[in-house]
Amino acid sequence: MPRSVAVLLTTAIAVVAAAASAQAINAPRPVVVAMVGVAAVNAVVSAVRGVYDITCSRGLVALIVDSTWALVMTAAAEVAHGVAAATAVMGRSPGFDATASRGSTMHIYRRGLVVRGGYAITLGNVVSGAGDMSVQSRHALVWDHERVHVVQARWWGPAYPVLYLSWMLWGTVRAGVCWVASGGRGGWSALVRGVDTAAYLRNPFERQAYRIAAQRAAQRDGVTSSPAGRTSPD
Repeated sequence: MPRSVAVLLTTAIAVVAAAASAQAINAPRPVVVAMVGVAAVNAVVSAVRGVYDITCSRGLVALIVDSTWALVMTAAAEVAHGVAAATAVMGRSPGFDATASRGSTMHIYRRGLVVRGGYAITLGNVVSGAGDMSVQSRHALVWDHERVHVVQARWWGPAYPVLYLSWMLWGTVRAGVCWVASGGRGGWSALVRGVDTAAYLRNPFERQAYRIAAQRAAQRDGVTSSPAGRTSPD
């Protein structure tokens, strides 16, 4: 399919889906405009890059879900795109991986939005901080772990950011209370480790992603692997 036709068709599908979704929830006009705008931007960028293959059911369904049920996280993904564009303006390429992204239903940046050195972050259908995917560990990180978060965002829709952030907040508070109750034993480093464990590692979404990644690694290696093992950072 010619790229110009793909862009027009992908955008039309996304806009119609977003408008129908907005009508279904009886959204006020400003919300309708915002929903359609987010869906259209995602569709255009994705179509130009060939991220969705709308000739197959997988790509078409992902486009429709990202334009409707998962639209909140699609909006978050556009923030990640914005950060990636800003890094390019500042003279550092975000390292968009066109080969890995094509047909994958997600945008993969080697750098882009990085909040913690060595760690990838996934917002909606955008994976940032993937690193050099020619390295097996980074390739596995994206396809075995981060891709799970893309799917989670599509399954859980608007509930996903609420649940994920609520757990992080609860974990942070719990770790802080436990640290204070211990009289600050271990100093600030103990508090940081406690927050990392309670807010991040024990987050059900992260546990699922790590479990699936471990299972896939075990299948590749032909050995039994512990679901709790951290083989690569998120």
